[in-house]
Amino acid sequence: PTGEGNPEVRARGAKYLDERLPCVEGTHLAIVSHKGWLREFRHTLKTRLDTGHLRADFDVEDWEKTLYGNAEVRVASFRWQDGELTSVVSRSVDNALVLANAAGMLGDGFEFALGQPQSGFSIFLAERTTKVHFISVSEGEHNVAVHRIAKDHAEFSGDHKAAALEAEATLLRQDGMATRHHNLHDARLTAKGRKEAKALKGILSNRPSGGRPFTAFNLVVVSPLTRACETANIVFGETPGTYGGEVLPPPRILVREECRERYGKYVCDSRSSGAELETEFPGFDFSELESNEDVWHTDERESPLAIQDRAIEFLQWLSSRPERCVAVVTHHEFLRYLFGQFGDTLHEEDRSLLQRTAANCQLRSVVLCSHGPTGVESDGPRSTIRVPSFPSVGSLASMGSSDGG
Repeated sequence: PTGEGNPEVRARGAKYLDERLPCVEGTHLAIVSHKGWLREFRHTLKTRLDTGHLRADFDVEDWEKTLYGNAEVRVASFRWQDGELTSVVSRSVDNALVLANAAGMLGDGFEFALGQPQSGFSIFLAERTTKVHFISVSEGEHNVAVHRIAKDHAEFSGDHKAAALEAEATLLRQDGMATRHHNLHDARLTAKGRKEAKALKGILSNRPSGGRPFTAFNLVVVSPLTRACETANIVFGETPGTYGGEVLPPPRILVREECRERYGKYVCDSRSSGAELETEFPGFDFSELESNEDVWHTDERESPLAIQDRAIEFLQWLSSRPERCVAVVTHHEFLRYLFGQFGDTLHEEDRSLLQRTAANCQLRSVVLCSHGPTGVESDGPRSTIRVPSFPSVGSLASMGSSDGG
C-alpha cells in the first residue's frame, strides 16, 4: 500500500496546529513525535512566515534547514490573539536555559538583578527608560451611531447578530462614494466626548509630579485622526499651569501615523488631509506626517499581525526619543494590540490590568524599558524594544539546576 506523501503529512500537522493546539488547557505541552512529522510541521510554520501570516524572532532560514536528531528536545512558544496564531519563538534547550537563567538580559548593560532571579526585583538604568502615559480617545460620533443602530435593531427584531451586522454597515463606504464624503469619515468627538476630555484634563492638572502639574509632559504624541487630535487639544492644548512662579507653556504635540487606530474598511478610521488637520489644530506639529492625503486607508481591514508590528515599531521609535516623560493619545484597538503582546510572565491580576480593554479617555501609565533588539549585535547604544520572553522559556529554569541521576 502507498503511504502518506509529504503534503498529506503537512496537512495533518497544519490541522493539528489550527484545530487542536489552541484548545489545549494550560500553558505547557510536551509533544513526542517523529522526525518526518516534525519536519513537515516546521515546514508549515515556515510557509506562514514567508507569506507574512506569522512572526518569528529567530533565523527562519537556518531553522528550516536544521534536521532533528535522535531524542532531541526543542522548545517553541506560540502566541495566539483573537483566535489567530501570530508569532512563534523557537529555542534549543541549551539556548532556552541560557535565557531562563539570565532573564535574557545579561551582558546588555541594562539590567541589574537584585538577589536570586526569583526575588522579583530588578534595577533598570534610568536613561534606558521612558515613562509613557497612554490616553485613549474620548467618545466619538461613530461610537454613538453604531450603538444606537445596534440597540434599535435588536429591540425590533430580537436578532443581536443581525443587529451587529446592521450597525457595522453604518461604517462602510458605499459603492461609488468616496470615503471622505461619508458622514462618519474621520469621526469627531461627541459633546460627551469633549466633556470626558475636559474631565481628564482637570484630574491631571491637579495631580502634581515633582511640583509640576502632571500635564506638563516633555512631549505629547497623537494619532492623526480628528477625534484623537480633539482629545489632545482639550487635555494639552493650553498651559498646564505654573511652576516656580512662571506660567508653563503647552507641551509640544507631535502627530505620528504609527499610533493611529487600526485602519481600513471603516470610514471612521480614515483621516482628513494633513492640510485640513493643520488648519484646525495650528499648534500641533505635523512635520512628521508621511503624506498630506491618507494613503494608509483602504477597503481592507489592517491585519492583526500588521497592527502588532506597527505597535512595536512605534515603541521602538518612542524609546529612541530623548524625552523621558511622554503622553500618547491613541485608540482602543491600537492599545489592545499593543498591550496584548506583553504580560505573559505577569501575575493574572497585573496582566488583566495591562491588557484590559480601554475605556473612553482613560489613562494607562507604563515604563518603557529598552533592552535592544533580539538577535542584533551592535557596539552602539541599544534603543529599541525586545519582546519579553515567553512563559515556556522561563519554565525551563529548573532543568538547569537538576541534580540528575
